Amino acid sequence: MGTRDVSNTTFEWNVEDLPSSGTSNKQKEGADFTSEAVTQVTRKTNVTQISSRNATVTGTMTAVSQYGKQSEMAHQMMLVSKALKLDIDKTIASHNPRGAGAGDQASSSERQTQSLTHQISRGNNKVVKASNGTTAPSSDTGAYTEGSETEALTETLFVNVAESIYNNGGKLDSVVCSPALKREISDFTGRGGTQVVVDETKVTSNVTLFASDFGNIKVMISRNIGTFGSSGAAGTDLLFVDFSMAKVAFLRPFTRQNISKQGDSDSEQILAEWGVMLNNPDSCGVRHNMTATYS
Repeated sequence: MGTRDVSNTTFEWNVEDLPSSGTSNKQKEGADFTSEAVTQVTRKTNVTQISSRNATVTGTMTAVSQYGKQSEMAHQMMLVSKALKLDIDKTIASHNPRGAGAGDQASSSERQTQSLTHQISRGNNKVVKASNGTTAPSSDTGAYTEGSETEALTETLFVNVAESIYNNGGKLDSVVCSPALKREISDFTGRGGTQVVVDETKVTSNVTLFASDFGNIKVMISRNIGTFGSSGAAGTDLLFVDFSMAKVAFLRPFTRQNISKQGDSDSEQILAEWGVMLNNPDSCGVRHNMTATYS
């Protein structure tokens, strides 16, 4: 995902559709025109949330030999920086709705950015499931209704979503999936007629690019793909994403801050204030509660 800068905790962007087209657009010579309705843009809104991690190092930890480490604080900040990026990665792929809490210390709730998955579910390519399956939220602030059914990933299901995105004007470029679903995609029957040149010490069964009727789709694996809880059908998400449409919006970039010293220790924190922007939900798709033969 790309990035953009925003200047407020609530940020907006515009989404619009082309006017409808047809086969009867023919005019007489010199004819007057009839005014057409103006296509209005739709304003989309999200909020930024603050994510942070911190580390505290005692005076003793600073004084003793570091055995190869430059400093204990530098080492601890490196660890929490990686953890913070993982927190953000998991939040982007979560089911979090937008939560516009006041966000200050006097408030009872923090601001919560609407996740990428939640925004995708608000488009035309949202959940397509049988009865008792998970249904998409009815608003940007609404929660999913988790169903009691799971669904096995098939090549037909995969291509059906790609076709739906194409029909809605999207240009799908990537699929993000769990490790088990990645193995399932590598087993698609479309590979049956392929010939892969390997040497005597190498076997390949990996699919990293799915050449569909609707474009070449990069298959990306993620440890942090969203799942539902044990109260419903569980299973993992399968995200179909046009990454040119998705951005992480930063009000404050990753910033390292010193905390006031207390006693015989030093503390630092790293934080970012950020949100998720999806230019057009119809450019992406999602299937929930997906299961695989593999575990």
